[in-house]
Amino acid sequence: MAMPLPYPIHSISDAVASIDQGEDPWFALGCFLHDWWRYAIDRRQELINTPPASTTTADGKRWAAFFAATVEKLCVRTSFPCPTWIHKQDYTLDSPLVLLAPVISTWLAPFHHTRAIQKAQYLCWRQHT
Repeated sequence: MAMPLPYPIHSISDAVASIDQGEDPWFALGCFLHDWWRYAIDRRQELINTPPASTTTADGKRWAAFFAATVEKLCVRTSFPCPTWIHKQDYTLDSPLVLLAPVISTWLAPFHHTRAIQKAQYLCWRQHT
């Protein structure tokens, strides 16, 4: 049985919704990942059960696609059943998203070869200094 947490869990759908409300995307992702890896391990299904709602902005769609790819990678990495919603067209980009930062490129390295990242057409470049 899941232990009660002193706060509500940060589901992937809540993370994307918080971005639409102005939250920093990396903070929202960090809250979700914190629960996935540490505090809600026994509640992982709850973390990914509900797909992110459709977003109204191009930026929101990019983050939703990135978060769907993140969910797929985490599920594969932990041998956890992947939700079917990650394969919906809502989470696929029509054009590449380019992330320009050494930290982001390093962070995405483990995700580089996943089908979801390729499907979402993410390109990771390091900034030239």
